[in-house]
Amino acid sequence: MELKDEFLQLLERDREFRYAVMGLLGITDVQSSLKQLIDALSKVLNVVEGLARNQAVMMDALNKVLEITNQLAKTEESHLGITRSILEINQRHLEISQKILKSQERLWQEVSDIKRRLNDLSRNYGGLSRSIGLLIERDARYHLPTWIRKRLNLSIDRLERRVIENIGEFDGYAEVDNKVVVTEVKTTLRLRDVKNFVEKVNKLRQAVAGREVIAIIAYVFKTKDFSKAMELAKTNGIKIIRHIHEEDFEEIT
Repeated sequence: MELKDEFLQLLERDREFRYAVMGLLGITDVQSSLKQLIDALSKVLNVVEGLARNQAVMMDALNKVLEITNQLAKTEESHLGITRSILEINQRHLEISQKILKSQERLWQEVSDIKRRLNDLSRNYGGLSRSIGLLIERDARYHLPTWIRKRLNLSIDRLERRVIENIGEFDGYAEVDNKVVVTEVKTTLRLRDVKNFVEKVNKLRQAVAGREVIAIIAYVFKTKDFSKAMELAKTNGIKIIRHIHEEDFEEIT
């Protein structure tokens, strides 16, 4: 026991003795291997730590990718919603356009019917207007000789319609002594009516040179160019009178 205790004390106190004993026992190689193992483990730990860090980075990147993917999915869903809304709006517009088209077709049909009725009414009115015009002119023509007798002191019982070759037609024609009376009766007096009458009267005056030609236009209604018509008649010595009622005439020029 004393030898053992002394040996242990030497191992504890003397480092060189310890190393010598370790060498004899082969502990040096074990310690070296253990140190190498620890170094290797340290390297492995470093690599593992690096992998862990890389994995963390990769997880962060993956999480970002997932976030972006979710955002894209939400955006795509939003776009799909917008697309569906646009499609619905287009469908409503199409329906409204079809309704408008049908309404326009009905409207055009109604307009066509109205135009047709107006044309019919215009034709009926035109016929009625001409009939009334003829009645008015006939009434004025009937009473015109009486006015000529009273106002111009000419013995005329009636005026006859006369067509004179190379001159034209007169509504009323009569010859008294050395005078020739010609008349034109119009429901509505227009400038072109006076021009036509002036042309015929001037030709008649040349044809019956030496005889006095008394030219009279009787009318009932006047138009917007009446003042020009009256001036033209006055310049060419044509008397204009307005028929008021039966034998009542108003002398204008």
